[in-house]
Amino acid sequence: MRAGLVTPHTELAARVLCNATPTQVFEATEAARNAPFADGDVPNYEQWRQRIALRLTEFQNAKP
Repeated sequence: MRAGLVTPHTELAARVLCNATPTQVFEATEAARNAPFADGDVPNYEQWRQRIALRLTEFQNAKP
């Protein structure tokens, strides 16, 4: 999204894999990155990845 490389197959992949639009997926990853990270044993990258996975699961479980 940031680079402006949204193509028709990007739209299709986002819909099929995430039940979302590319914009929704982008916003989910940005929100996950911008949220504060907890100190502890879980690295920041893993916290970010888990947040994204949780949000994408919510998209997948949403009714069309």
